[in-house]
Amino acid sequence: MTYAIIMAGGIGSRFWPLSRRNRPKQLLNIFGDRSLIQETIDRLQPLIPPTCVRIVTIEEQIPALRKELPMLQKSSFLAEPLGRNTAPCIGLAAIHLAHVSPQAVLVVLPADHKIAREDDFRDILAMAISRAERGEELITIGIRPTRPETGYGYIQFKGSAQSHGIHKVKTFAEKPDRKMAEQFLHSGDFLWNAGIFIARADTLLEEFQKYLPDFHHDLMEYSKSIGTPHEMRARKQLYNATKSISFDYGIMEHADKVLVIPADIGWSDVGNWNEVKRQLPVDDNGNSVFGDGMTIASSNSFVHSPEHFTAIVGLENVVVVHTPDATLVCHLDRVQEVREIVAALDREKRINLL
Repeated sequence: MTYAIIMAGGIGSRFWPLSRRNRPKQLLNIFGDRSLIQETIDRLQPLIPPTCVRIVTIEEQIPALRKELPMLQKSSFLAEPLGRNTAPCIGLAAIHLAHVSPQAVLVVLPADHKIAREDDFRDILAMAISRAERGEELITIGIRPTRPETGYGYIQFKGSAQSHGIHKVKTFAEKPDRKMAEQFLHSGDFLWNAGIFIARADTLLEEFQKYLPDFHHDLMEYSKSIGTPHEMRARKQLYNATKSISFDYGIMEHADKVLVIPADIGWSDVGNWNEVKRQLPVDDNGNSVFGDGMTIASSNSFVHSPEHFTAIVGLENVVVVHTPDATLVCHLDRVQEVREIVAALDREKRINLL
């Protein structure tokens, strides 16, 4: 059996004012009439049907996600009591699927990315699943870089490819500065880290035992409660006891049997408003408009205004996002700082804008 584990616990604070606590990034229809998480599930089919999809998210988001995904059963959702990054999220999914079948293959992927060439993606995923069925190895998908991006982590692969273009991983690199990103791009052996992992459930648990032994011990204790009336209480104890740590940092950077498949699939992590602009058509002056908007004497700017008419005049390198109760105007080079607005609103207890 193969299962898709979709990590959907984030809020997407860099997408304020469109993204809110009750309407997180993965529920947004950024590019059309389907939300990002709906598109994520759509592109897996028929390789992985909805019956084999599991959504891991924080408890408070489950009602909205169930409404968004009526094709999924209640049992398709795994609630995290607290956000503890991707390692506990994947560990929770692995222990639950191991109860179904220890040799089940898990395809772990974020809920909110965009992939343009979906047929190519499924072909690569099928190859990764076939390799993962052997056990022992962790497999990831690396994206061939198209620019010196400083907002992504990188994967360096070893020179000679195995069958079907699969490479052994040499090292993982954190988000680089501009100079280092340019070196990565020109080296030819670095890929963007897309955060997609494929492995058997038992293989994942073995890696947790090696590299996060304390969490693995607690996970095994928690597993005794699965299917009992005490399960949710035990899960809260598990999450209260564990630290926030990413799967990359906690497992992948240490594991010695990691493979990567280089991919050119039109991938984007849709991480901020500038990345949304990159995915949309532009006019002769480099402007993009989503919704009802107009640009005059402006260049390299983005207007997102699906509900109201919004016009800009004489602006360069700006993003304007208009919603019924809030408007964002931001320089394109500073879109990462939008999350600071959310933090400030939280401090000021402006709950109506969160």
